[in-house]
Amino acid sequence: MRYVLCVLALALFTGCPFPDVRTPAGYTQSLESAEAGYFEDIPIPQTRFYAKPDESFVYLCPEDRNLRVARLVYVGDALVEDVVDDYIRRLPAHDWEPMGEPVRSKHIDRVVMLYRKAPDPTRFLADEQLRVTVEREGESVRLTLELSVLED
Repeated sequence: MRYVLCVLALALFTGCPFPDVRTPAGYTQSLESAEAGYFEDIPIPQTRFYAKPDESFVYLCPEDRNLRVARLVYVGDALVEDVVDDYIRRLPAHDWEPMGEPVRSKHIDRVVMLYRKAPDPTRFLADEQLRVTVEREGESVRLTLELSVLED
C-alpha cells in the first residue's frame, strides 16, 4: 500500500499526466467555437465586455453535432438594465422565445431571463433553453449565458 501511495505522489509531483475520465469528448473551455459562429444565434456583447474562458465551457457532442451545451461568461462595463434591454430586443430576432418575464432580484442588482428555442430541422433537432443572467459585481457587470437542452 505504501508503495502505491509513493508512486501516486511521485507521479503527481513530477507532472505525470493522468487521463481526465470526467471530461467527455467535445468538451472545451476554449470559446473559439462560440466566436467562430457555432453559436451565432446567441448574441454576445460586442463592446465593453471581455470573455472569461476560465469560467466558461462549450460542449459540442461529437456523435451528434445537433447537441450543444455551453456556459459563456463575460464581464464588462455597462448598466445591468442596458444589457437586459439589449437581450430582450436581440434574442427574439434569433428565434428565442421568452419563458416568462425577467426575474429581478429585490436584494441585489441581478436579472435572470429564460428563453426557449424550438427545434430547427435544418440545424438543431432538440428544444433548447437559454438562461441569461446579468448582475452587478462591484464596478463591473457579469453576463452569464447558459445553453442547455430543454427536457420535456
